[in-house]
Amino acid sequence: MDRRAVETQHLASLLVRETGVKAMTCGKRQRADRGRPAGVFWGFLALGLLSLGLAGETTDSAELGPLEQALATVQDCLARSSAPWPDAWQREYLATVREALSNDPNRPDYPARIEIFQRGFLRYWGQVEGARLTPVEYDLRKAEMRWYCETLMAEGLASASEKAILKGQLAELCDYATEYLKGRFPFLKPECVEAAKKAVLAEFDQEVDSPLLPIFRRPLSEDRVRAVKASWLRLYRRWHFICREVRYGGGGRGDLSDSRDLTSHAHYRLARRCLSYLPRIIWPTLGKPPGYVLEVVSKLSREKTERGRINRQGADAERELAMRSSNQVEQVEEWSFIFTALLETASTSNAQGPSSGQCLKGGDAYDLKKQP
Repeated sequence: MDRRAVETQHLASLLVRETGVKAMTCGKRQRADRGRPAGVFWGFLALGLLSLGLAGETTDSAELGPLEQALATVQDCLARSSAPWPDAWQREYLATVREALSNDPNRPDYPARIEIFQRGFLRYWGQVEGARLTPVEYDLRKAEMRWYCETLMAEGLASASEKAILKGQLAELCDYATEYLKGRFPFLKPECVEAAKKAVLAEFDQEVDSPLLPIFRRPLSEDRVRAVKASWLRLYRRWHFICREVRYGGGGRGDLSDSRDLTSHAHYRLARRCLSYLPRIIWPTLGKPPGYVLEVVSKLSREKTERGRINRQGADAERELAMRSSNQVEQVEEWSFIFTALLETASTSNAQGPSSGQCLKGGDAYDLKKQP
Protein backbone atom coordinates (compact mmCIF):
# COMPACT_ATOMS: atom_id res chain seq x y z
CA MET A 1 0.00 0.00 0.00
CA ASP A 2 1.43 3.41 -0.95
CA ARG A 3 1.87 6.49 1.25
CA ARG A 4 -1.22 8.31 -0.05
CA ALA A 5 -3.52 5.38 0.74
CA VAL A 6 -2.12 5.09 4.29
CA GLU A 7 -2.67 8.80 4.93
CA THR A 8 -6.24 8.55 3.61
CA GLN A 9 -7.07 5.66 5.92
CA HIS A 10 -5.53 7.47 8.91
CA LEU A 11 -7.62 10.59 8.30
CA ALA A 12 -10.73 8.51 7.84
CA SER A 13 -10.18 6.73 11.18
CA LEU A 14 -9.71 10.06 12.99
CA LEU A 15 -12.93 11.40 11.51
CA VAL A 16 -14.84 8.27 12.51
CA ARG A 17 -13.44 8.48 16.06
CA GLU A 18 -14.45 12.12 16.45
CA THR A 19 -17.81 11.40 14.87
CA GLY A 20 -18.51 8.67 17.44
CA VAL A 21 -18.04 11.10 20.33
CA LYS A 22 -20.18 13.76 18.70
CA ALA A 23 -22.89 11.25 17.86
CA MET A 24 -23.27 10.29 21.56
CA THR A 25 -23.85 13.89 22.63
CA CYS A 26 -25.95 14.60 19.56
CA GLY A 27 -28.29 11.71 20.46
CA LYS A 28 -29.03 13.23 23.88
CA ARG A 29 -29.78 16.67 22.47
CA GLN A 30 -31.62 15.52 19.36
CA ARG A 31 -35.07 15.87 20.92
CA ALA A 32 -34.40 19.29 22.42
CA ASP A 33 -32.54 20.62 19.43
CA ARG A 34 -34.90 21.15 16.54
CA GLY A 35 -32.20 22.67 14.27
CA ARG A 36 -30.34 20.72 11.62
CA PRO A 37 -30.87 16.95 11.85
CA ALA A 38 -28.01 14.62 12.69
CA GLY A 39 -28.15 13.04 9.22
CA VAL A 40 -26.71 16.22 7.71
CA PHE A 41 -23.51 15.71 9.63
CA TRP A 42 -23.18 12.15 8.37
CA GLY A 43 -23.75 13.38 4.84
CA PHE A 44 -20.90 15.89 5.14
CA LEU A 45 -18.72 13.13 6.59
CA ALA A 46 -19.37 10.84 3.59
CA LEU A 47 -18.64 13.64 1.13
CA GLY A 48 -15.38 14.40 2.94
CA LEU A 49 -14.22 10.81 2.80
CA LEU A 50 -15.17 10.58 -0.88
CA SER A 51 -13.25 13.72 -1.70
CA LEU A 52 -10.20 12.42 0.14
CA GLY A 53 -10.35 9.19 -1.85
CA LEU A 54 -10.71 11.03 -5.17
CA ALA A 55 -7.86 13.35 -4.27
CA GLY A 56 -5.70 10.35 -3.51
CA GLU A 57 -6.50 8.73 -6.89
CA THR A 58 -5.81 11.96 -8.78
CA THR A 59 -2.50 12.38 -7.03
CA ASP A 60 -1.54 8.77 -7.75
CA SER A 61 -2.26 9.14 -11.50
CA ALA A 62 -0.42 12.46 -11.61
CA GLU A 63 2.57 10.91 -9.85
CA LEU A 64 2.81 8.15 -12.49
CA GLY A 65 6.35 8.34 -13.82
CA PRO A 66 7.21 9.05 -17.46
CA LEU A 67 8.42 5.49 -18.01
CA GLU A 68 5.16 4.00 -16.73
CA GLN A 69 3.18 6.36 -18.94
CA ALA A 70 5.24 5.29 -21.97
CA LEU A 71 4.77 1.61 -21.12
CA ALA A 72 1.03 2.19 -20.78
CA THR A 73 1.06 3.62 -24.31
CA VAL A 74 2.89 0.55 -25.61
CA GLN A 75 0.51 -1.80 -23.84
CA ASP A 76 -2.50 0.04 -25.23
CA CYS A 77 -1.10 -0.24 -28.76
CA LEU A 78 -0.50 -3.96 -28.31
CA ALA A 79 -4.01 -4.52 -26.96
CA ARG A 80 -5.75 -2.52 -29.69
CA SER A 81 -3.90 -4.15 -32.59
CA SER A 82 -6.01 -5.70 -35.32
CA ALA A 83 -3.77 -8.79 -35.06
CA PRO A 84 -2.94 -8.95 -31.33
CA TRP A 85 0.08 -10.90 -30.21
CA PRO A 86 -0.10 -13.74 -27.67
CA ASP A 87 0.03 -12.66 -24.03
CA ALA A 88 3.51 -14.12 -23.58
CA TRP A 89 4.82 -12.07 -26.52
CA GLN A 90 3.26 -8.90 -25.15
CA ARG A 91 4.84 -9.42 -21.72
CA GLU A 92 8.26 -10.07 -23.25
CA TYR A 93 7.97 -7.01 -25.48
CA LEU A 94 7.02 -4.75 -22.55
CA ALA A 95 9.85 -6.17 -20.43
CA THR A 96 12.33 -5.50 -23.25
CA VAL A 97 11.18 -1.90 -23.64
CA ARG A 98 11.25 -1.32 -19.87
CA GLU A 99 14.79 -2.65 -19.56
CA ALA A 100 16.05 -0.64 -22.54
CA LEU A 101 14.51 2.63 -21.27
CA SER A 102 15.58 2.24 -17.63
CA ASN A 103 19.09 3.55 -18.26
CA ASP A 104 19.86 6.28 -15.67
CA PRO A 105 16.35 7.63 -14.92
CA ASN A 106 17.82 10.44 -12.77
CA ARG A 107 19.46 12.26 -15.69
CA PRO A 108 17.99 15.72 -16.37
CA ASP A 109 16.87 14.95 -19.94
CA TYR A 110 15.32 11.57 -19.07
CA PRO A 111 11.69 12.79 -19.34
CA ALA A 112 12.44 14.38 -22.72
CA ARG A 113 13.88 11.10 -24.05
CA ILE A 114 10.88 9.14 -22.80
CA GLU A 115 8.57 11.62 -24.50
CA ILE A 116 10.50 11.14 -27.76
CA PHE A 117 10.02 7.40 -27.44
CA GLN A 118 6.32 7.71 -26.66
CA ARG A 119 5.51 9.93 -29.63
CA GLY A 120 7.78 8.00 -31.97
CA PHE A 121 6.33 4.65 -30.95
CA LEU A 122 2.80 5.76 -31.83
CA ARG A 123 3.89 6.52 -35.41
CA TYR A 124 6.01 3.38 -35.58
CA TRP A 125 3.17 1.14 -34.44
CA GLY A 126 0.75 2.78 -36.85
CA GLN A 127 2.98 1.60 -39.71
CA VAL A 128 3.64 -1.98 -38.58
CA GLU A 129 0.59 -3.04 -36.52
CA GLY A 130 -1.83 -5.60 -37.83
CA ALA A 131 0.82 -7.98 -39.17
CA ARG A 132 0.75 -11.65 -38.21
CA LEU A 133 4.28 -12.72 -37.39
CA THR A 134 6.17 -15.96 -37.08
CA PRO A 135 8.20 -16.44 -33.86
CA VAL A 136 11.42 -15.42 -35.62
CA GLU A 137 9.78 -12.33 -37.13
CA TYR A 138 8.55 -11.39 -33.65
CA ASP A 139 12.08 -11.82 -32.27
CA LEU A 140 13.35 -9.45 -34.95
CA ARG A 141 10.66 -6.88 -34.13
CA LYS A 142 11.60 -7.10 -30.43
CA ALA A 143 15.35 -6.87 -31.12
CA GLU A 144 14.88 -3.82 -33.35
CA MET A 145 12.87 -2.00 -30.66
CA ARG A 146 15.57 -2.80 -28.11
CA TRP A 147 18.13 -1.30 -30.49
CA TYR A 148 16.06 1.85 -31.03
CA CYS A 149 15.50 2.38 -27.29
CA GLU A 150 19.09 1.70 -26.24
CA THR A 151 20.55 4.10 -28.79
CA LEU A 152 17.94 6.72 -27.88
CA MET A 153 18.97 6.56 -24.22
CA ALA A 154 22.71 6.41 -24.95
CA GLU A 155 23.21 8.99 -27.71
CA GLY A 156 23.09 12.72 -27.25
CA LEU A 157 19.99 14.53 -28.41
CA ALA A 158 20.29 16.60 -31.56
CA SER A 159 20.26 20.36 -31.25
CA ALA A 160 17.81 22.59 -33.06
CA SER A 161 20.43 23.47 -35.69
CA GLU A 162 21.25 19.79 -36.29
CA LYS A 163 17.56 19.00 -36.74
CA ALA A 164 17.27 21.84 -39.26
CA ILE A 165 20.27 20.48 -41.21
CA LEU A 166 18.80 16.98 -41.32
CA LYS A 167 15.41 18.28 -42.45
CA GLY A 168 17.14 20.20 -45.23
CA GLN A 169 19.00 17.09 -46.34
CA LEU A 170 15.80 15.04 -46.43
CA ALA A 171 14.12 17.79 -48.44
CA GLU A 172 17.05 17.70 -50.89
CA LEU A 173 16.73 13.94 -51.28
CA CYS A 174 12.97 14.28 -51.85
CA ASP A 175 13.57 16.93 -54.53
CA TYR A 176 16.12 14.69 -56.23
CA ALA A 177 13.80 11.68 -56.14
CA THR A 178 10.84 13.74 -57.34
CA GLU A 179 12.69 15.05 -60.38
CA TYR A 180 13.80 11.52 -61.19
CA LEU A 181 10.21 10.25 -61.05
CA LYS A 182 9.04 13.05 -63.34
CA GLY A 183 11.70 12.11 -65.88
CA ARG A 184 11.10 8.36 -65.60
CA PHE A 185 7.29 8.71 -65.80
CA PRO A 186 6.51 11.78 -67.95
CA PHE A 187 2.77 11.14 -67.74
CA LEU A 188 2.66 12.03 -64.01
CA LYS A 189 0.73 15.16 -63.14
CA PRO A 190 3.11 17.66 -61.47
CA GLU A 191 0.52 18.76 -58.89
CA CYS A 192 0.04 15.16 -57.74
CA VAL A 193 3.76 14.59 -57.40
CA GLU A 194 4.24 17.83 -55.46
CA ALA A 195 1.37 16.95 -53.12
CA ALA A 196 2.92 13.55 -52.45
CA LYS A 197 6.32 15.12 -51.77
CA LYS A 198 4.76 17.59 -49.35
CA ALA A 199 3.03 14.78 -47.42
CA VAL A 200 6.21 12.70 -47.21
CA LEU A 201 8.26 15.69 -46.04
CA ALA A 202 5.71 16.37 -43.27
CA GLU A 203 6.16 12.77 -42.07
CA PHE A 204 9.95 13.13 -42.15
CA ASP A 205 9.76 16.34 -40.10
CA GLN A 206 7.74 14.51 -37.43
CA GLU A 207 10.31 11.73 -37.36
CA VAL A 208 13.14 14.21 -36.87
CA ASP A 209 11.30 15.97 -34.05
CA SER A 210 10.70 12.64 -32.26
CA PRO A 211 13.48 10.40 -33.60
CA LEU A 212 12.72 6.91 -32.41
CA LEU A 213 14.53 5.52 -35.48
CA PRO A 214 18.31 6.15 -35.51
CA ILE A 215 18.31 7.36 -39.14
CA PHE A 216 16.42 10.51 -38.07
CA ARG A 217 18.71 11.54 -35.18
CA ARG A 218 21.80 13.02 -36.80
CA PRO A 219 22.57 14.95 -40.00
CA LEU A 220 23.84 12.88 -42.90
CA SER A 221 27.37 13.20 -44.17
CA GLU A 222 27.97 14.21 -47.77
CA ASP A 223 29.08 10.67 -48.61
CA ARG A 224 25.85 9.26 -47.22
CA VAL A 225 23.77 11.72 -49.23
CA ARG A 226 25.60 10.70 -52.42
CA ALA A 227 25.17 7.01 -51.54
CA VAL A 228 21.41 7.48 -51.07
CA LYS A 229 21.11 9.20 -54.45
CA ALA A 230 23.10 6.47 -56.18
CA SER A 231 20.94 3.77 -54.58
CA TRP A 232 17.83 5.59 -55.75
CA LEU A 233 19.04 5.42 -59.36
CA ARG A 234 19.83 1.71 -59.09
CA LEU A 235 16.31 0.87 -57.92
CA TYR A 236 14.58 1.93 -61.14
CA ARG A 237 13.07 -1.54 -61.53
CA ARG A 238 11.31 -1.18 -58.20
CA TRP A 239 9.71 2.11 -59.27
CA HIS A 240 8.41 0.43 -62.44
CA PHE A 241 7.07 -2.45 -60.34
CA ILE A 242 5.21 0.04 -58.11
CA CYS A 243 3.90 1.73 -61.24
CA ARG A 244 2.46 -1.56 -62.52
CA GLU A 245 0.91 -2.29 -59.12
CA VAL A 246 -0.75 1.12 -59.00
CA ARG A 247 -1.90 0.87 -62.60
CA TYR A 248 -3.41 -2.61 -62.44
CA GLY A 249 -4.01 -3.10 -58.73
CA GLY A 250 -5.59 0.21 -57.72
CA GLY A 251 -9.26 -0.62 -57.47
CA GLY A 252 -9.52 -2.12 -60.93
CA ARG A 253 -8.63 1.05 -62.80
CA GLY A 254 -6.19 0.55 -65.61
CA ASP A 255 -5.68 4.19 -66.49
CA LEU A 256 -3.31 6.18 -64.30
CA SER A 257 -4.94 9.51 -65.10
CA ASP A 258 -8.60 8.86 -64.36
CA SER A 259 -8.95 10.37 -60.87
CA ARG A 260 -9.50 14.01 -60.00
CA ASP A 261 -8.93 13.90 -56.24
CA LEU A 262 -5.23 14.44 -55.54
CA THR A 263 -5.01 12.21 -52.46
CA SER A 264 -6.73 9.31 -54.22
CA HIS A 265 -5.24 9.97 -57.63
CA ALA A 266 -3.10 7.15 -59.01
CA HIS A 267 -0.25 9.57 -59.76
CA TYR A 268 -0.27 10.71 -56.13
CA ARG A 269 -0.24 7.13 -54.84
CA LEU A 270 2.62 6.20 -57.16
CA ALA A 271 4.79 9.15 -56.10
CA ARG A 272 3.89 8.70 -52.43
CA ARG A 273 4.86 5.05 -52.37
CA CYS A 274 8.15 5.70 -54.15
CA LEU A 275 9.16 8.67 -51.97
CA SER A 276 8.20 6.82 -48.79
CA TYR A 277 10.87 4.27 -49.71
CA LEU A 278 13.67 6.76 -48.98
CA PRO A 279 14.20 5.66 -45.33
CA ARG A 280 14.90 2.10 -46.51
CA ILE A 281 17.67 3.46 -48.70
CA ILE A 282 19.12 5.50 -45.82
CA TRP A 283 19.31 2.50 -43.45
CA PRO A 284 22.24 0.73 -45.20
CA THR A 285 24.34 3.89 -44.96
CA LEU A 286 23.99 3.96 -41.15
CA GLY A 287 26.32 1.06 -40.47
CA LYS A 288 25.85 -2.38 -38.99
CA PRO A 289 23.20 -2.89 -36.31
CA PRO A 290 24.07 -4.61 -32.98
CA GLY A 291 24.99 -8.27 -32.87
CA TYR A 292 21.70 -9.40 -31.32
CA VAL A 293 19.85 -7.86 -34.26
CA LEU A 294 22.16 -9.47 -36.83
CA GLU A 295 21.71 -12.85 -35.15
CA VAL A 296 17.92 -12.70 -35.51
CA VAL A 297 18.27 -11.45 -39.09
CA SER A 298 20.40 -14.50 -39.86
CA LYS A 299 17.76 -16.80 -38.35
CA LEU A 300 15.04 -15.11 -40.36
CA SER A 301 17.08 -15.48 -43.55
CA ARG A 302 17.51 -19.22 -42.92
CA GLU A 303 13.80 -19.53 -42.17
CA LYS A 304 12.85 -17.83 -45.43
CA THR A 305 15.32 -20.01 -47.33
CA GLU A 306 13.83 -23.17 -45.82
CA ARG A 307 10.32 -21.91 -46.48
CA GLY A 308 11.23 -21.27 -50.12
CA ARG A 309 12.75 -24.74 -50.44
CA ILE A 310 9.58 -26.34 -49.08
CA ASN A 311 7.46 -24.27 -51.43
CA ARG A 312 9.62 -25.27 -54.38
CA GLN A 313 9.38 -28.92 -53.43
CA GLY A 314 5.62 -28.63 -53.23
CA ALA A 315 5.50 -26.91 -56.60
CA ASP A 316 7.74 -29.58 -58.14
CA ALA A 317 5.54 -32.35 -56.70
CA GLU A 318 2.42 -30.72 -58.09
CA ARG A 319 4.07 -30.28 -61.48
CA GLU A 320 5.22 -33.91 -61.53
CA LEU A 321 1.74 -35.09 -60.56
CA ALA A 322 0.23 -32.98 -63.28
CA MET A 323 2.65 -34.39 -65.88
CA ARG A 324 2.00 -37.96 -64.76
CA SER A 325 -1.75 -37.41 -64.89
CA SER A 326 -1.38 -35.86 -68.32
CA ASN A 327 0.60 -38.87 -69.58
CA GLN A 328 -2.03 -41.24 -68.21
CA VAL A 329 -4.76 -39.30 -69.96
CA GLU A 330 -2.81 -39.45 -73.22
CA GLN A 331 -2.36 -43.21 -72.87
CA VAL A 332 -6.06 -43.71 -72.20
CA GLU A 333 -6.88 -41.62 -75.25
CA GLU A 334 -4.47 -43.66 -77.41
CA TRP A 335 -5.93 -46.99 -76.29
CA SER A 336 -9.42 -45.67 -76.77
CA PHE A 337 -8.54 -44.66 -80.33
CA ILE A 338 -7.06 -48.12 -81.03
CA PHE A 339 -10.10 -49.98 -79.68
CA THR A 340 -12.41 -47.72 -81.63
CA ALA A 341 -10.45 -48.38 -84.84
CA LEU A 342 -10.59 -52.16 -84.26
CA LEU A 343 -14.30 -52.11 -83.64
CA GLU A 344 -14.92 -50.05 -86.75
CA THR A 345 -12.76 -52.44 -88.81
CA ALA A 346 -14.64 -55.48 -87.53
CA SER A 347 -18.03 -53.93 -88.22
CA THR A 348 -16.94 -53.03 -91.77
CA SER A 349 -15.82 -56.61 -92.46
CA ASN A 350 -19.14 -58.01 -91.25
CA ALA A 351 -21.06 -55.69 -93.55
CA GLN A 352 -19.11 -56.76 -96.67
CA GLY A 353 -19.49 -60.51 -96.15
CA PRO A 354 -17.93 -63.45 -94.40
CA SER A 355 -14.56 -62.86 -93.06
CA SER A 356 -11.51 -64.67 -94.31
CA GLY A 357 -11.56 -66.84 -91.24
CA GLN A 358 -14.81 -68.44 -92.35
CA CYS A 359 -13.55 -69.35 -95.93
CA LEU A 360 -12.18 -72.78 -96.67
CA LYS A 361 -8.50 -72.85 -97.11
CA GLY A 362 -7.07 -74.27 -100.27
CA GLY A 363 -8.92 -75.18 -103.44
CA ASP A 364 -11.48 -72.68 -104.33
CA ALA A 365 -10.61 -70.59 -101.39
CA TYR A 366 -7.49 -69.48 -103.12
CA ASP A 367 -8.95 -69.87 -106.57
CA LEU A 368 -6.81 -72.87 -107.26
CA LYS A 369 -8.06 -75.25 -109.91
CA LYS A 370 -6.69 -78.55 -110.93
CA GLN A 371 -4.95 -78.54 -114.30
CA PRO A 372 -6.05 -81.15 -116.76
